[in-house]
Amino acid sequence: MWSLAQSELLLFVIISKAFRLISHLSSTIFIGFANWRAFTNRGMNGYAGANTQRRISSDKQGPTVVHQKPGPLQTIFKLLPDEVVEHSYSCALERSFLYHGRMYVSAWHICFHSNVFSKQMKVVIPFGDIDEIRRSQHAFINPAITIILRMGAGGHGVPPLGSSDGRVRYKFASFWNRNHALRALQRASKNYHTMLEAEKKVFLPLLYDL
Repeated sequence: MWSLAQSELLLFVIISKAFRLISHLSSTIFIGFANWRAFTNRGMNGYAGANTQRRISSDKQGPTVVHQKPGPLQTIFKLLPDEVVEHSYSCALERSFLYHGRMYVSAWHICFHSNVFSKQMKVVIPFGDIDEIRRSQHAFINPAITIILRMGAGGHGVPPLGSSDGRVRYKFASFWNRNHALRALQRASKNYHTMLEAEKKVFLPLLYDL
């Protein structure tokens, strides 16, 4: 049986993700309306054409909407449009041998993509599933980072490796600067939980009022 605190945390995570999706839909509707206004206001002046960084204003004093081109988190991992890459590292995923690729870090996920010998490998790890991020070694000489998931979590994409304590893990090696990447990942994980706690203080009182 789950404790009350675990149930509240799960409910909060679901509501938080729903809120992000609703915010994205609202933004998309506004951008579509702004596009329509800009098009109709041009009249016979013609349409300037597509621009991945175009700025469309509903009037001269109104807010400016920036339409960003989808990044790797959207094109490769199909994550929500509001997720942006905060850190990116060249590294390798440990399996029977090292699959070299690139790690992408957002405020919500750690992602990895590799395309070696035309074999696509993808990993998506939600920060909420992570129990520990620690330094390790590959083959005794290659500094690595091991991401250990909490009990019951399994990651998404390439299956994680097992361990003796029942938790599963991903190991990444061949960083240009392992210690710098480790500190950035640990800091991103801390920021995620800080953000989660801050949002809980906002949303949980609303739940009790329902």
